[in-house]
Amino acid sequence: LIGRAITTNDAPVAGLTIALAVQSGQVRKELSEAYTTEADGLFQFCGRGLKPGMTIDIEASRNGSVVGIGTVILTEGLTVVRLAIGARP
Repeated sequence: LIGRAITTNDAPVAGLTIALAVQSGQVRKELSEAYTTEADGLFQFCGRGLKPGMTIDIEASRNGSVVGIGTVILTEGLTVVRLAIGARP
């Protein structure tokens, strides 16, 4: 899973904590690892028990406040995500 956190103006967002959770029916399990975006806004999660067909919730936060959320179903190979962040994250 690779993605980019971007503003509504398509600018990358640095300094966000990106966390994932696996959604299976009514059960949601947060993954223990998180990623911090740099100037390019990119984040990646490889392996970590991720498998094609899984529904993944993605949460971006800054200073403890959620600034963006998304959900994706993993595909074979690489899943690419564009995570929209509010204009003033």
